[in-house]
Amino acid sequence: MIFKKGKISNYISILFTSISFLIFFYVLYRDVIVHYGTQPNFYYKYYVISFILIFFSIFSFFLKKNIKINILIILISSIFSFYLLEAIFFIKKNINFDYRTRLEVYEEMKKNYRNVALTIAPILIDADKPIHTLGGISNRETIHCNESGVYEIYKSDRYGFNNPEKEWTKKEISYLLVGDSFTHGDCVDEEYTISSNIRKKINNKYGVLNLGYRGNGPLTEYATLIEYSSHINVKRIIWLYYEGNDLAELASEYNAPMLNNYLFDNNFSQELIFRQNEIDNGLENFLEKNIYEKKLEDKKNMLKDEILKFIKLYRLRTITLDRFFPNTEKPISSETLKKFSNITSLFKKYTDEKELKLYFVYLPEYSRYNSKKNNNDNFRSYKKVIEIVKSFDIPIIDINKEMFEKNDDPLSLFPHRYYWHYNKKGYKNVADIIFNKTFLIENNKID
Repeated sequence: MIFKKGKISNYISILFTSISFLIFFYVLYRDVIVHYGTQPNFYYKYYVISFILIFFSIFSFFLKKNIKINILIILISSIFSFYLLEAIFFIKKNINFDYRTRLEVYEEMKKNYRNVALTIAPILIDADKPIHTLGGISNRETIHCNESGVYEIYKSDRYGFNNPEKEWTKKEISYLLVGDSFTHGDCVDEEYTISSNIRKKINNKYGVLNLGYRGNGPLTEYATLIEYSSHINVKRIIWLYYEGNDLAELASEYNAPMLNNYLFDNNFSQELIFRQNEIDNGLENFLEKNIYEKKLEDKKNMLKDEILKFIKLYRLRTITLDRFFPNTEKPISSETLKKFSNITSLFKKYTDEKELKLYFVYLPEYSRYNSKKNNNDNFRSYKKVIEIVKSFDIPIIDINKEMFEKNDDPLSLFPHRYYWHYNKKGYKNVADIIFNKTFLIENNKID
């Protein structure tokens, strides 16, 4: 009997060691094979954990059998508790959560409405096309995204943007916004977007136009400004910069031949404002060509992703582990910062020539607040970006300082406290800050 207990004790150590090495090799596989070693800053914490497990699993061979059994009981209880917490987080997030894919929503709506569309990021359109679109399909019920549990669906305006149509008819546009998905309004109804919240604060005879679109980077945003602002009476340009990926998107934008024309030719324009029928037809063809090819794949991947997230304790790790082991990042290259400086100079030159007021709004990302170690001047080249913009004497509205650092619970401004866009409260606060700051600056109340 003693021999059997000793044998069971050894099996416990062997099992523990085997699992520890499996975890290590899985981390190695994901790092080296799947991601080609391009994300070492993400995987380092999992290497640390696997090495700790291997060390203790080998050390367990020298422990008494009773201690081993007690450790095994603790481990099993802990694992059960972890998955119970993961299940609770999953249920909490997914009560009344619409888990249909965008394509499923699109097909269901098409049964009753003919004029339905999906948002199609300009960055997804093939670069060799004779036209580089910057907006969406016009005058359509447009299915956008879902982060809160309910799909955001808005009626696109005459150029495919997320605005009430009447805004284009107003004699003066008090605020014109360019940016990416945060400006576009991911993932809230139009009435809760940054532009809509600003609109509620001004006289109804003045307009607020939202020319943001998901997937945009600084060069696309500059091109959008060129194409759509020259034919309307604009007072202010609000350039919303998102630290999470705007600099990363510059590389792909610089590889788009049509966008490069905006860099090197001050007089270049595709005259998109006069080509909306061509844009609509092109985007409709793109949509129909790609939608059915992706339908089954999207549905399959959605189920697969949820299962894998649960197995990997994704939500529990997001809330706990990532706080203590924040993802470090590779420094932004000087070349990328130079490209950003170049585009900033183009924004400045254009708005000066047109005698428009330009404001730069810095939008921070979730990772800055999920771990206090990330909230510093070096994260996402925060300080360098601010310095570049300041060098052009452009007023800066820093949402990190004005909103998040003044909030005792910054994660409360994200849907379900997860890595997504801002929620309704977050967007409203941003709009309030933009409105108040522009008023104070223009009335010489602050520098």
